[in-house]
Amino acid sequence: MSLTATPRTPNPLRRVLRGAKGNWGGAIALTFIIVIIVFAIFGEALAPHDAHSQNLRERLLPTAWAEGGSMTHVLGTDSLGRDALSRIIVGTRVTLLIAVIAAGLEAGIGVPLGVIAGFKSGKVSSIIMRWVDIQMGFPAALLILFIILLTGGGTLIIPIALAVNGWMIFARVTRVSVSQLRATGFVEAAVASGISQTRIVVRHILPHISGTVLTIVLFEIPRIILAESTLSFIGLGVQPPAISWGLMIGGSRSLLQVAFHLSFFPGLFIMVTVLSMNMVSNWVEPILDPQRRGRL
Repeated sequence: MSLTATPRTPNPLRRVLRGAKGNWGGAIALTFIIVIIVFAIFGEALAPHDAHSQNLRERLLPTAWAEGGSMTHVLGTDSLGRDALSRIIVGTRVTLLIAVIAAGLEAGIGVPLGVIAGFKSGKVSSIIMRWVDIQMGFPAALLILFIILLTGGGTLIIPIALAVNGWMIFARVTRVSVSQLRATGFVEAAVASGISQTRIVVRHILPHISGTVLTIVLFEIPRIILAESTLSFIGLGVQPPAISWGLMIGGSRSLLQVAFHLSFFPGLFIMVTVLSMNMVSNWVEPILDPQRRGRL
């Protein structure tokens, strides 16, 4: 049995495209993100050199516009003669993949728990939310370091450690959204009609909170990029021979006096990527937020 009273969710893509008109900042940020995604998918093909190829005869070459530089290595080379631009392009995949996987795991943990806490009342909801409160009060850095040291770290462990530390925001926001929807007329009518709770959640709850969840994911990805870069910088994140922007900065921090560009450009990519993603998130948030759709 289905209810025709369930309000239809407007097409988010159509509203995003409509909101793009006149928003040059958001359009530029979105363009940069598309470029980053292309780098992540086709990095090896787009890189001008093999990112892992070493040539000690060309070690620590400056950028192309500096004295002694060459257009062969536009952003110079590192201490092992590897092309810096190629490593930035190839390193995009690991950096972005860790952020996307971690954000997906956060949503996969937090959303179901938030739905249960919001749809159920009493002891079940109380236990879940007390768990959320306890973990949010625990030092985030200490928890991540404990997981990494316990498991030995590695590229596969990083997104799991970051997700374990960040799922609580999904649980809290989802619980509030589901609690509000639980009190609406169309959900109460579905409950009174004898429809199973699982079907109510799938057909009438999840479609209405999907925009909110996606908005949180968009805000979490840049936060996770910064967290992964920090871990890789201090040597507890991505490990060689894998490449990430944070690892590139950490590996060249001892060369700041003689090869500043080796840290500057990966850091610039991190900064611009995080800024662009936050700009796009702020741009699409009112479009995806069901409480604000009617104003657009």
